[in-house]
Amino acid sequence: MSLTLRGILILVSVASALLIVLLSISSANTNQLGKEYNYLIIANICLVIMLILVTLAVVRRAWLRYKQRVFGSKLMVRLAVAFAIIGILPVFMVFTVSNQFLAKTIDTWFSNSVDVALDSGFALGRATLDAIKSDVISQTKQIALKIEEEPNNDISSIVNQYASSNNFSEITVFNEAGSILVVQGLGKSLAPDIPSSALLNRLEAAGSLVQIETPVGKDSALQVRALVLTKVIGNLEEDLIIQWIEPLPELLVRDLEALNKGFNDYEQLLLGKEGIGQIYNVTLIFTLLLAVLGSLIASVLLSSWMVNPLRSLEKATKGVALGDFRPLKTDKFNHELNDLVASFNQMMVKLNVAQTEALESARQLKISSRFFEQVLAHLTSGVMVFDKDWNLEQFNSSAQKILGCNLVHNLEKSIEKISMFSGKKSFLLEISEDFYEKPRRLDVQKPNGENLSLVLTAFFLPNVEPDNDNRIILVFDNITALLQAQKTQAWADMARGLAHEIKNPLTPIILSAERLQVKLSGQLKKDQELILTKSTKMIVEQVIALKSMIDEFQQYARLPRAQPSNVLIVHFVKEFLQMYLSDNRIKFFNNLEHDRVSVNIDKEQFLQVLHNLLQNAQDAIKNKQNGTITIKCSSLDDKKKSKIELTIEDTGPGIDEKLLPYVFEPYTTTKFKGTGLGLAIVKKIVGENDSEITLRNKKDSFGKVIGAVARIEFDRILENRDKNG
Repeated sequence: MSLTLRGILILVSVASALLIVLLSISSANTNQLGKEYNYLIIANICLVIMLILVTLAVVRRAWLRYKQRVFGSKLMVRLAVAFAIIGILPVFMVFTVSNQFLAKTIDTWFSNSVDVALDSGFALGRATLDAIKSDVISQTKQIALKIEEEPNNDISSIVNQYASSNNFSEITVFNEAGSILVVQGLGKSLAPDIPSSALLNRLEAAGSLVQIETPVGKDSALQVRALVLTKVIGNLEEDLIIQWIEPLPELLVRDLEALNKGFNDYEQLLLGKEGIGQIYNVTLIFTLLLAVLGSLIASVLLSSWMVNPLRSLEKATKGVALGDFRPLKTDKFNHELNDLVASFNQMMVKLNVAQTEALESARQLKISSRFFEQVLAHLTSGVMVFDKDWNLEQFNSSAQKILGCNLVHNLEKSIEKISMFSGKKSFLLEISEDFYEKPRRLDVQKPNGENLSLVLTAFFLPNVEPDNDNRIILVFDNITALLQAQKTQAWADMARGLAHEIKNPLTPIILSAERLQVKLSGQLKKDQELILTKSTKMIVEQVIALKSMIDEFQQYARLPRAQPSNVLIVHFVKEFLQMYLSDNRIKFFNNLEHDRVSVNIDKEQFLQVLHNLLQNAQDAIKNKQNGTITIKCSSLDDKKKSKIELTIEDTGPGIDEKLLPYVFEPYTTTKFKGTGLGLAIVKKIVGENDSEITLRNKKDSFGKVIGAVARIEFDRILENRDKNG
């Protein structure tokens, strides 16, 4: 829950409690209802509206969690509904009982028995006062009668007679002019209580009067005042006023005031009977609404509080899946969920230890794997791993280098999808089953047509996991160069032997033929001598030709060791082409960034290489019109540009596809007079100079052969001039 919502809830809760208390106090104090009750009602309405909004916000938040399937939301909703029912039902029951109780209580307040009791008390008080008033007016009239009957008697004695029998009475006799004639029973008063002019006017009209009044300066006391107007016939005929004042007993006054107050309060309550009922009903309704809304909010918050530990466990469980093994914090309350969290934290500690050990094992395994990968990467032998169905799974870089193809595209594919092993699956299966025997040789052809001789060993690798199948390991080496070297050495040995055996008798043959011609010259007929001359010449020429071939044999067999040096390749080629300036069919293109590019070669030997290749190209276009020979120097397409290639292209008929794989082997030729040693010598020279040479046919977009291309690849040497351009 957000801090804002929490603050609003706390504020609303405090305001609710305060307003309920004020409403209860105000409902009990009926004198203040008209002043502040309306304000309290408005404040409570605003509070209820705020509570409704907060309740809707809390319920909506819980419902959105339920719709979004947030973990624990279903349990939270169930708990919230259960808590709401548990909280709301008792509130409604209390509200119903309280409402009925208030209705009956209010009706009891205003029952007939109460009315009768109040009326009886009021009547009793009135009767008591009437009796006192009657007694006082009666005695006052008796005084007036005696004064009238005996005008000559002393008025003072008559008044004293009555005053002595009433200790708390004040009797005053005065004339119309207001002169006091007699006064008795003043008590603590210094002067008699003279009636007002209004009373005197009433007395003159009525002749007598009696009333209950409050003495001047004594708000809590009552007295009975009786006035009687009488005429005295004597020496002076005049009207006299007799006033009798008698204070009421204090106990009677208190009882009358209490009775009067109670009656007035009852009258007010009786007038506001319906209003009081409505006030208490409104108070109960507001209390009910606050209780219901508070129950809803409390149920949602309480259920959320109870679900929070489970939600924390769920988050921690997801964190475990991501590798987060931090323990959970327990709250300060002692309950079963804390035990569950403690068990979870123990599991986290164990998992953390297990993860640390697993990471260490994985690190060691990774180190071992990298070590074996580096070993495989640095092996000169090609290694390929297949599943039980001979689908490629892994390989090392040497495998790609030996086979001359990109094996990445063949991953998860059968070995027969690799062009060089197409149709060789049965052979590989055979050697994998007999891997204890000696390795087998397999001759394949690269995509570029180059023949490749491999020595293979295949065997099954048992898997340490029982549910997984065995793997097939294929290990192979390229022995093409070895076989070629052996073959070259064999040809060289044979050529050396032939040269030695054949060259020895050649000179005697020439000398014998020349001597025979000299001895027989002039002894034969002309036609016979002509035949002798031609035969002798032919013998000499053939012996010379045979001697030239023997020289080539010796050159092939005894090729001197290369003495390489740094040679500016562009200048070297240009100097060489000076010998072929007369042939305008030869074109040279320098595609290097500058002319100061050096290679490490034996200059004299490479002159022989270029002569041989260029003469072959000239022979290829000899019978072709518009034939051309193109020589190019360029860098190979690699980032370091560490390789230089020299290509010689012609537009001749190309090389027979059948002879192309064997073109560099001795005695492979299509020329009538060729010995087949030229390209073999070229191959040997290029190899001695740590370079590579390939020969292929050039084809157009339709696959038609339009010439041959000889390509020599050198290692580039970076010198200061080369670096500076």
